[in-house]
Amino acid sequence: MAEDNHYMFYIDESFDQEIHVLVAYGFLYKHWFNTHQAVIRAKQRVFPEKDAWKLEIKSNWLRIKAERDKRAYLKKLTPDELKVLTDALYEVILENAFQKICLAAVLDVKTNQEQQRYPYEPELYTYKMLLSKVALFLKRNDATGILICDETKQSKLHIENLRNCNDFDGEWDEDLRQRIIENPLFVDSQYNNLIQLADLCAYNVFRVFKYNDPQYEYFQKIAPLIKNFGRAPRTESRLAIGVVGYSVAIQPKPIPGSETAKRFDKVIRFLC
Repeated sequence: MAEDNHYMFYIDESFDQEIHVLVAYGFLYKHWFNTHQAVIRAKQRVFPEKDAWKLEIKSNWLRIKAERDKRAYLKKLTPDELKVLTDALYEVILENAFQKICLAAVLDVKTNQEQQRYPYEPELYTYKMLLSKVALFLKRNDATGILICDETKQSKLHIENLRNCNDFDGEWDEDLRQRIIENPLFVDSQYNNLIQLADLCAYNVFRVFKYNDPQYEYFQKIAPLIKNFGRAPRTESRLAIGVVGYSVAIQPKPIPGSETAKRFDKVIRFLC
């Protein structure tokens, strides 16, 4: 294993009652400082405050005026300034794109509940799928990684449940033990610029699955990061094993003809 082959993954979620999405935005740890500084510079393009780095940004705040109006520093932005800020943040996400990765797990909560597939909380499986994707990516790249998650009561509970659940062992658990450094870290997104980037990515993935619309402008911006992991070998039935490329996992598995496959057909064709 190369000495500098260590990744940092920032994890955040986006969801409603029908779809739960988790995204891991990752890059080599040696790029951490430059990426962090680039976010600060992006914010300083519209916020003159010396502590602009403390001003939290979320996807729904950028998109929804009513949310911006609740926060004085966002309420005062002109439409042009809002566009400058948004474009600057996506420039950071995509900087050195070939060295970054965006992994995602998508749970079709509605179909899952109708089929009563799992006895546990549905979101627990989204975390399992995402951590499996991270472990697979690290294994294929002979790398190790550290996980930094947005701190919520639910996120801590799900990670703890994964540790204690007997269903999640074997090869998956072994890959995690070998590839993931330490337990996942939990940070308040208000004070972490890179979790805020993961939030932007998470909404974009959620949005395209929610509306089965892979042409959504901001999803198209991050699509190169999702496709960086490559595609499953063509000798395998990618849909039958619940894999869209290698970067996105979907449950219930989008087996051809299934309700999940029909619901997300346009997104699946785009990613495959």
